[in-house]
Amino acid sequence: MFLRTKFTDNHETIIEEISPSIYEFSGYKPEELIGKVTSIFYYNKKQREELLKKLMRAKKVIDYPITLIKKNGKLIYTLANVQLFYDEDDSPFEIVAVFRDVTEKRKEELRKDISYTIAKKAQRRLTNFNSISEYVYKALGSIIDTSNFYISLVNTEKKIIEFPVFADEFIKPISNNDYSRTFSNGLIEYIIETKNVFIKTKDELTEIIKTNNIAYSNRLPKIIISFPLKSEGLIMGTVTLKSYKSVDAFSESDINLIEFISTQLSNVIERNQWQKNLVVKEKYFRSLVESSLEVILITNDKGVIQYVSESVEAIFGYKTYELIGKNILTIVPDYLKIEVFANFRQLIKEEIPKNPYLAKIVAKNGKKLHIQFSVNNQLKNRHIEGLIINAQDVTTQYYNNKILEQTQQKIIKQEQNYRTVFNNANDGIFRFDENFKIIDANKRMSSIIGYTKDELLTKTIFDIFNPSSIIEITTEVNKLISKEKKNLVLEKKSIHKNGNSVGCKVFMKPIFKADQTLDYIIAFITDVTKRNEAILKAMEIEKALHYSTNVLYTDINGVITYANEKLLKSTGYTKEEVIGQHTRMFNSNYHPKSFFKQLWNTILSGNVWSGEIRNKKKNGSFYWVFSTMIPMKDLNNEVSYFIDVKYDITELKHARANKIREVIDAQEKEKENFAKEIHDGLGQILLASKMNLNSIKDAVYELDDQTQEVYDNSLSLLNLSIREARNISHGLMSRVLTQFGLAHAIQDMLDNLQLSTENIAFDFSHNIEKIRFKGEIEKGLYRVTQELISNTIKHSKATKSFIEIYTNDDFLKIKVKDDGIGLTDVLNGKKLVHGIGLKNIETRITYLSGSFIINDKTEKGAEFLISVPISN
Repeated sequence: MFLRTKFTDNHETIIEEISPSIYEFSGYKPEELIGKVTSIFYYNKKQREELLKKLMRAKKVIDYPITLIKKNGKLIYTLANVQLFYDEDDSPFEIVAVFRDVTEKRKEELRKDISYTIAKKAQRRLTNFNSISEYVYKALGSIIDTSNFYISLVNTEKKIIEFPVFADEFIKPISNNDYSRTFSNGLIEYIIETKNVFIKTKDELTEIIKTNNIAYSNRLPKIIISFPLKSEGLIMGTVTLKSYKSVDAFSESDINLIEFISTQLSNVIERNQWQKNLVVKEKYFRSLVESSLEVILITNDKGVIQYVSESVEAIFGYKTYELIGKNILTIVPDYLKIEVFANFRQLIKEEIPKNPYLAKIVAKNGKKLHIQFSVNNQLKNRHIEGLIINAQDVTTQYYNNKILEQTQQKIIKQEQNYRTVFNNANDGIFRFDENFKIIDANKRMSSIIGYTKDELLTKTIFDIFNPSSIIEITTEVNKLISKEKKNLVLEKKSIHKNGNSVGCKVFMKPIFKADQTLDYIIAFITDVTKRNEAILKAMEIEKALHYSTNVLYTDINGVITYANEKLLKSTGYTKEEVIGQHTRMFNSNYHPKSFFKQLWNTILSGNVWSGEIRNKKKNGSFYWVFSTMIPMKDLNNEVSYFIDVKYDITELKHARANKIREVIDAQEKEKENFAKEIHDGLGQILLASKMNLNSIKDAVYELDDQTQEVYDNSLSLLNLSIREARNISHGLMSRVLTQFGLAHAIQDMLDNLQLSTENIAFDFSHNIEKIRFKGEIEKGLYRVTQELISNTIKHSKATKSFIEIYTNDDFLKIKVKDDGIGLTDVLNGKKLVHGIGLKNIETRITYLSGSFIINDKTEKGAEFLISVPISN
């Protein structure tokens, strides 16, 4: 949310501007806040005062935590970036701030804190259930609406349901001290009987109450969420949350938190139950602890741990109360649980177990331990009634034996792997001793340097490097031997066997023996001769480009990171004015948004884009460039930046436009002359002929019938010729276009065509009534539309033709569509591409700097789309 405020005389801040996102952010509309004091937002006025103090000192504060209040009273946790501005008198007059909503993040942190604290409290040996329930209620209130929340417990001895916590807007307890009630056919009893998580809406609750005859006379909530509290498989109570306001009152994170809390409360209940039972047998179990140095466990026939000795903490990491009441499978790895359970079922059937056994368990810290244990079956002993398990940790012994068995195989395999990698590496590899003598070399090394492996083993490293490098290499290698350096990277020239120089990148690393004396030094050699040549060529090409063309570098967001001097000189900008700005600073608002969308889609997908663009200089003048935008990729093959190479083609564009204008003007002149000749010459002759024929009409009708028929046919043909001559003349030169504009001229043309064309109906719509455009635009688009309609009449076999003209975003657009046979063959390449008519259309549209598209996705007929700029 963006916010701008000004200071009043009493140092209060008044809201002057606020972003529309405020509605989603806080529930206020912008108009409700403009002119109001900013204190309307602050939950803690002290926070605001501290922020102002800090601003006065630093003028700018980043990520400052501020708690705000929504219109509905809820809190918003935010981080604010705030800037303080001073006027000419050095007095603060304006604050600009951007608030970022981190409520969900803050709530998630609170959920974690609450979960950790509750879990920690629940793990205490002596935990009062009522106290931890009260803490749960208070802690949850900071992130969840707990105005309708209660925790219930079943007291089977008294046959009542107790409520350590009870809060409900519409259900009030009998008194402040009475938080219990007797068993009844109530909703809580029904939820407990289901034994599962209970999440129901109001409609679902209504059906359940009706179906099960549940006694419930209070107002039904819109949503109820209840988790069972379990102990040894029995339901001991519930944790319940309701909302009377909204079915979406609780998020998934809220539900997960309630489920976690229910589990922790269940652990408290279960542990308390077991503690009561263990007190009875405390003397007996204590005697077992005192007489045993191993971990002693006692489980029932279900595998539930009834007792564990204190020594379990030293070996397994668990406190005794963390395991008592849990199944022995709790400490078994997941992938072994099924197998261990099956073995356990078999074990309890054996009166005399086959001791000892070896098993794997998981310690509390996640470490897997190997345990050797023996079992004493006392399930039939009425005092014990369990399996007594004596266990000791043999992990160290187990792994020592395992390591001893695997060491030899591992060494053999490592040697094999080393040889495979060594001999097949892409880099040259050789080893040499402290005397610089080569003691090993791979195949790639031989191909780089030209010597065979046997030849290399007779040489020192000085035989294969340029003599001028010997002193430097010796000095650096001695640093490796003395451990002054861990590794060494050099780029030096080696000498090939044939005497040629080879550019190499060398990486060296010392390998020491167990007594820390040098064993050998290993060196990796990469031939960089071709790389260096390529870099030199690339530098030469880049230098040539920077002197001959305009060059821009941009990041993937279009922000300029580099501009060469030629571009700066061409546009009139300085380097400081360009770097860090978006490329849209050159936008002349000539091309439509779709043009740039297609451009960015191309280069962001990793493809090169080339095309003509009209840009704007610093002084506001326009110029044309032929731009080639090249995506550059990183090592992960991801586009990381772009290089834009631009050639100024302004003069070329002007020359091309002038040539096209000359051709079009010549065509128009020729058509006007031809139209004048037809109208003034042939038209007058035909009219004179008609007048002559009409003058002898009475005399002809006194002759025989055959002569009269010949006369009538001749007169009819003459009328047809006069009409056709008029149509041709009108089509070649429209006086309506000159007098009334494009819309009237096209309507007049269609009216004339409709008189002579019976097989096709025209539908013309537009939004340019009484709007005039430049002469070349009106004349060009009139000719284009005339050509398209002529093609439709001659070739489409259509019954309907639709012509639509409208202005949109500084563009004049024309759509011509028919229901004929379409242009399928043309578009599929079965015939030659566009005929003379379509080429003429493209030429005219190009001259007008527009676009001409044949829609190849239309299902029936043909559709042509034309767009021409009408501004600038």
